[in-house]
Amino acid sequence: MLTPESRIESIQRRVNLLNHPSSIKYDTTGFSKLSGFNNNCDDENEHPWDYYSVVDLNKDGQNDLIYSGFCMPYSKTFIWVTEANRLLLLYQGAGDIISMESAGKQTRINVLNGAIGCISESYLTEIMIEATLPPVVHSIEYHVLPKKNFVNLTNIKVKGILRTSPRKDDVDHKDGCEQVFKGNQLESIEEEAEVIQLDQKGEWKLVLYDQNKFHSVIGWIQ
Repeated sequence: MLTPESRIESIQRRVNLLNHPSSIKYDTTGFSKLSGFNNNCDDENEHPWDYYSVVDLNKDGQNDLIYSGFCMPYSKTFIWVTEANRLLLLYQGAGDIISMESAGKQTRINVLNGAIGCISESYLTEIMIEATLPPVVHSIEYHVLPKKNFVNLTNIKVKGILRTSPRKDDVDHKDGCEQVFKGNQLESIEEEAEVIQLDQKGEWKLVLYDQNKFHSVIGWIQ
């Protein structure tokens, strides 16, 4: 059974999924009885059935539907739930499901949208589905994370410039997609704020900073 988590426990679990992902079971049993949805990925995919799974996500006794996989030119994830005998789109976004846990009336799904092309950042998005409540969606944005298990996360207070790497770089540069960046700056934290420290390298700390209740960003701060 899924138990209530503290904020730190939740973040530690999620960032560790990046090094220990688990694939979902694709099972289309009962698919023919579902109706009322449209997925344009089917028109672009030679093997769409490889990426569908029928599962009761909100534990109401009715089958819901997941699509997570190829959708030209990248991967996408769609989640539908059954209401009034029809499937309603609950979530759609880029990326693949890397974990799904369920217990009681709750299902917790994590989707990873990795950096690709002109997009230099990655996003780990968690979708919490429970009964008839609207889903709770929260994304973590990051660039490069250490290949390690994150343990002993702590709350600290910081102020300063959040960066993509543990070094100071404030020189403007242009990438191959003609995007201009201010060195390795991510965001300036003007007033002291509470963050979760994930790691440390010398005088640099790797922290997770909440931009709002739906989105957080991971970066280095001195």
